Amino acid sequence: MDIPNDATVHVSPNHADFTSYRKYAKDCDIKAFGNNMVKGVGEGDIVANIEHGGKNMRIHLNNVMHVPSADRKILSLKVLDQKGFKSHIVGGHVRIMKNTEIYTEATLGDELYEVKMKIIPSQDSVMAAVKRDSSATSLSTWHRRLGHLGDTMLKKLLNSDTIKGMEVTDSYLGGVCEDCILGKMDEKPFKTRAEHDLQNFGTLHADLMGPMNPEARWSHAKYSLVIGDDCSGFGFVFNLKHKSEAVNAIIDLDKVIESKFQKRVHTLRTDNGGEFINSELQAHCRDRGILVITSVTYNPELNGQVERWNRTYIEGA
Repeated sequence: MDIPNDATVHVSPNHADFTSYRKYAKDCDIKAFGNNMVKGVGEGDIVANIEHGGKNMRIHLNNVMHVPSADRKILSLKVLDQKGFKSHIVGGHVRIMKNTEIYTEATLGDELYEVKMKIIPSQDSVMAAVKRDSSATSLSTWHRRLGHLGDTMLKKLLNSDTIKGMEVTDSYLGGVCEDCILGKMDEKPFKTRAEHDLQNFGTLHADLMGPMNPEARWSHAKYSLVIGDDCSGFGFVFNLKHKSEAVNAIIDLDKVIESKFQKRVHTLRTDNGGEFINSELQAHCRDRGILVITSVTYNPELNGQVERWNRTYIEGA
């Protein structure tokens, strides 16, 4: 936005800048831009954000003239003075103040002083831009236009009086939005493993989560060891203070399964974490005849069953 020394009104060429607007019954001729005559077709209010010294401030400009033929926005020092603002011209800068607070500083351009302002468009202008002058359309189209907004929020907007111009042909967001599904995926889909162990507690999947913040209030545990049975889907969760406690938890569970259920663990599936790949656990599995299978680095889907349990456990908590 530019600041000439002789402008008597604020000027904007863009209708979308106005938060309120009144069209003139007859075009108004004004002298501006080097004594050239231009036509004003209406006037209204504009809200803008201006920045100075890293601080954002909002300013309301009233009775701004809409001049479509103008090639720039004009800020009138005379009108600002009438509103209680003071202007000081020093060393090629115009400092605009109110009381003791500096609102902005304009720098001298080619012929005019230039000040950076961000116009805050009205809600009607935003919705008009989104609507793109189209007729009433489906709720799924509005879902995509508004950044894949959920069904509940879409219906709230539709039934509220806060937004004008939102016209729909239906009231149900049906079908499947593939973009929403892809956007919420952690990894690309992979083939589901069809075969499972036929023996209860024969194959165990294990994974460690943490450290978690905040820690458990009473036990001060920061880690959770999740172990699931491949056959039955039955799972165990051990809350641990330290990662090193995972080894003892697995060894103790192996003993409990044999003594209580009369079953022997023959396979343990884990990732390559140090809590699983260590001499103590490896020695125990070797003595017990347990086959340890680790997933490939950066491929958690190879241990996908317990990864899914991890997410269920976290979301449930």
